[in-house]
This record gives sequence, C-alpha cells and structure tokens, in this order.
Amino acid sequence: MISASIALIRRLGLDRERILLIIRYGVAGVCGIVVQVGAFYVWISILGLAAHYLLGSAVALGFALLTTFGIQKYWTFKDTTHDRIHLQFATYFGIALGNLGISTGLIHLAKLGAEALGVDFFGGWYYVAAQGAIVVFVAFLSFLANYYITFKGSRSGSKL
Repeated sequence: MISASIALIRRLGLDRERILLIIRYGVAGVCGIVVQVGAFYVWISILGLAAHYLLGSAVALGFALLTTFGIQKYWTFKDTTHDRIHLQFATYFGIALGNLGISTGLIHLAKLGAEALGVDFFGGWYYVAAQGAIVVFVAFLSFLANYYITFKGSRSGSKL
C-alpha cells in the first residue's frame, strides 16, 4: 500500500516540498473550516439566528478569513515579507469576497434543495454538513487563487 502511494506520488510529479505545501495548506484549511463551521453553528444553534442564516454564513467566513490569512502567509507559503502585506491582504480579501459569493449562493441552494425535499434544513445537522462541504469545495478554489495570485512572489521557485 505504501509503495503504491509512493509510486503514485512520483507519477504525479509531486516532490517533498509540494507535498508539504499541500499538507500545510490542508492543515491551515482545517483550521479555517473549524472556525467557519464553528462560528456558523454558534450563530444558528447558540445565538438562535437561523432566520439570518445568510448573514451568519458571511460572519463565519469573516472569522475564518482573519484566522487563515496569517496561517497561509507565514506558515503555508512561508512568506515573512512585510513590504507587500497590504496588497496581499487586499488580494486575499478579494478572493475571500468571491468565496463569500460562492459559499452564500451554495448554502442558499442547499437550503432550497432541502426544502424541496421536505427536509427541515435547520432541524438537524444538515446545515452544518452543507456548510462543511461547501467550505471544502471553496477551499480548493481558494488554494489555486492564492497560490497563483496572492502569494506567487513569495515562493522560492516551487511550482505545482
């Protein structure tokens, strides 16, 4: 099993640094997922604001954005520069706004889909599962955008 995995990694052209980049991104992403889904859960289940679920989704993304920018900049992409941090954050924020549009649209579609099936979207863990799946999908898009745009100048020659 391990030798087959190693062969697949070699076939894909993934060297050690690329694998570590993907792992770091994944760990940072998990931190963002925990923050975002956790904040959404607090918004709906603890604060009782299910009627304002779209705003809750946006607030949750905001908390995740603040958490993950620092992790991505300094740990994932190992960018310790400060001369472009404002531009990087603005770019990161712009990508996040795109993520917000995608996330908000998808959570709304999930709610509409659940309602069409006669399922109470907020009656169980459906909203948490939907938000979690959406976050994973948007994270993939975000990685590509941040790799090729936000932090492209900070990599020491590594290519995907």
